[in-house]
Amino acid sequence: MSRSGNGLWHWLKRLFQRGDSPSAKEGGPKIVIPEVVIQKTGQGQTAVSHPSTSSVDPIFLRQQMSNHLDAAQLTTMGETIGLDYAALPGGKGRKVLALVTAFEKEGQLTRLLALCQQQNSEIEWQMEKNDE
Repeated sequence: MSRSGNGLWHWLKRLFQRGDSPSAKEGGPKIVIPEVVIQKTGQGQTAVSHPSTSSVDPIFLRQQMSNHLDAAQLTTMGETIGLDYAALPGGKGRKVLALVTAFEKEGQLTRLLALCQQQNSEIEWQMEKNDE
């Protein structure tokens, strides 16, 4: 069903005003649209924000993390977003992929990059871009 203009806004507003759903009790449902993020706050208000455009390359970052960080460092990073690194399935490569994906879904790739830089500032964590 297609909704546009004011009708869509009212539909979204009603969705976020419901207080009985499990997601509402956990901070509310979250809708991500490429241009905006709409989320219900704990006070029953609706917050609309523009997501930051991250210039972090998740593929390159994942490769660097796999190559240069150990399990203890990766565990600490996972704990910052409530992720149990040790419980993730697979070997190191799959676990790092899951870790990067979790940060990316939360819009926290810049934070993950900063954590990597704190662990080892000698490593190039971002690929240099050539604008030639």
